[in-house]
Amino acid sequence: MYMTINVLCASDNNYVAQCSVMLCSLLDNAKSANIVIHIIDGGITEENKKTLAELVALRGAKLSLYSFSYDQCNLFGTGLCAATSIVTYFRLFVASIIKDSNVDKILYLDCDIVVKSDVSELFYIDMQNYGLAAVRDVGMPYNSKHQYSLRCNYKEKYFNAGVLMINLDYWRNNEIERKLIEFASSNKELLFADQDVLNAVLRNQWLELAPYWNRFSLVKYKDVYFRNKADELQYIYQPKIIHYASPTSRPWMKMCFVKFQKEYDTYLKLTPWAGTKKVEVERFARYKSIFMVNYSNFIFRSPLLIRIVLTSMSDVLLVFYHLLRHFSLRYFSPHR
Repeated sequence: MYMTINVLCASDNNYVAQCSVMLCSLLDNAKSANIVIHIIDGGITEENKKTLAELVALRGAKLSLYSFSYDQCNLFGTGLCAATSIVTYFRLFVASIIKDSNVDKILYLDCDIVVKSDVSELFYIDMQNYGLAAVRDVGMPYNSKHQYSLRCNYKEKYFNAGVLMINLDYWRNNEIERKLIEFASSNKELLFADQDVLNAVLRNQWLELAPYWNRFSLVKYKDVYFRNKADELQYIYQPKIIHYASPTSRPWMKMCFVKFQKEYDTYLKLTPWAGTKKVEVERFARYKSIFMVNYSNFIFRSPLLIRIVLTSMSDVLLVFYHLLRHFSLRYFSPHR
């Protein structure tokens, strides 16, 4: 008898193609579970709802769609440092939306994701004393102002909200939804919208997952926290979930050198949105970011001798750059 796992996502019509890729990858990698998909509808057309239902049914899963009123989110801010829509707040209402008390756990996934493994493994985690399980975000809190807005202590951990293993029993018993709504309503100047709300309310109440459960597509490995070498190697070479979180480099943009582009395109071809045109974007600054990340990761993975040579060369070039501009190096000190 297969276990039943419940997976939640939220989408509007702008992200329905990405949503289909995520669902296709999730279901095609499921091995030992009956899956129920829950989609919070943020404005998907009837035709696209029908197409998503057919995609899910073809893979032997069940689909539940939930209409949701924007009125409940009108007082929330949309994030100062991230381009987000109000749909991102829908996950805060999961305890109200999923009314079935038999559903004690649910996996929330953003739409900009490709699943590479059987996610049923996450449902065996003991979460009795935790509101959710998630992967630590990179470089967060963003700065001291961000830290203050979250009421964080020093060295407090901050999770990414793209992959959340949610303990619904904990949310219901501890009135988490009410606390989330109150915080979001009274703090409209948050940098990262609902992600900040979740971190503020659930700090010290979440369980940290290995980073390969939420592998950011464009990230410097040196900034990721790895508990051991095995976690590091799996994150780099065999992640279980790929998250195209960086707005700089995404596989539906008309660009080259997008990390994990092939994985996204493979599943896109299996959906009714196969052949969707790539979005035109400005490229120069994006390619610069891709190059800098790849260079950093190359050094990170290289033997010590190569790292010494490369970093020494970089330092020499930087000195010449400043000399050519006739600036003293002291003006570039982080302590100026």
